[in-house]
Amino acid sequence: MKIETSASRNYLLLLIILILSGITVLVFTALYIQPIDGNLTRMGGYSERDFGWTSPQKFLANPSLNHKSYDQYYDIVVYGDSFSKAELWQSFISEKTGLTFLTLYWDETPLEDILNNPIFKSKPPRIFIFETGEGAFQNRLLITNFVCNKTEIEKSKLYWKVKYTEKTIPFLEKTRNIDLPFSDINFKYAFIYLKNTFMRYLFSDDYSKVKSFLLTRDDLFSNKKSDRILLLRTWFDGKLWNSSYLDKTLCSALSLQNSIQSNGNTLFMLMSIPDKSSAYRQYIANPDSHDYENIVQNMVEKNINIPRLDILLNNAITVGEKDVYLPNDTHFGIRGYELAAKSVLDFLRDIGVKDNTSKKREGE
Repeated sequence: MKIETSASRNYLLLLIILILSGITVLVFTALYIQPIDGNLTRMGGYSERDFGWTSPQKFLANPSLNHKSYDQYYDIVVYGDSFSKAELWQSFISEKTGLTFLTLYWDETPLEDILNNPIFKSKPPRIFIFETGEGAFQNRLLITNFVCNKTEIEKSKLYWKVKYTEKTIPFLEKTRNIDLPFSDINFKYAFIYLKNTFMRYLFSDDYSKVKSFLLTRDDLFSNKKSDRILLLRTWFDGKLWNSSYLDKTLCSALSLQNSIQSNGNTLFMLMSIPDKSSAYRQYIANPDSHDYENIVQNMVEKNINIPRLDILLNNAITVGEKDVYLPNDTHFGIRGYELAAKSVLDFLRDIGVKDNTSKKREGE
């Protein structure tokens, strides 16, 4: 009887030791990898210590001040996805021009609801920006019931009344949080990190939604492992893009542009944001990726109003600007958002819209 009692106690003691050891390992792992910040590190079970950005980033000081419903006139109406939700590139435009803006989103508001809004009809915006990521371009523009209208509306008749006035928009500069209070320790994520790290060590693959690729340069990101890039696996799936539907997609975009510009007051722009894989493709050692059609060049040839964000991003990455896209995320760093705003302002300048300073220089 005493032997059985002693064995039970030993078993219980061993079990407690194993449990405490496991908890201790998870605690130290969570503290080591740092708090989760990016969607790529989170989905792939990677460490923020390795892939978290270290250069300071800007954020809006008062994001809640931006209007969320279409209940009054706005100079700019943006219809976008997650690249628009931080409202950073829109705020940079507003800061430089004084133009007001409203941002509505794909996953919340149907496009028809915006175009049929009484305010949109009675007091149309000066600019309507249709923002979409490159990979979703086709799905969002493949409209089945439309008449392909290729009659171009002259841009010179749409935006001639604009006068820019700069205004101050408060931004905050922040560094990534690396402190983790004990009460916020994420045991589940610490376990996922350990599991995925073990899988990558044994099989060179963790079978998650994210994959790490070797870069030919180590000066493109501010993170510790700056010689590697995290990308979503779906970006390498050729099924996402059907080249046979390219003409139909582009015609749909042109029809939408002409429909919106037909009111004689609103300038349409289609902002196509390159996927992270496309932006850095030339510096990925073994890209193994689906090569998208040159969507932007096709849109230019079809006379679709598109800011050349792709050129600005490529130039910035080529000269080694860090964190144009965040190393731990699918989205831009602050520099990417600044370039998105610049692409819109450059487009307006190229079609003849000038700010007050340029008019003074020309004696207007």
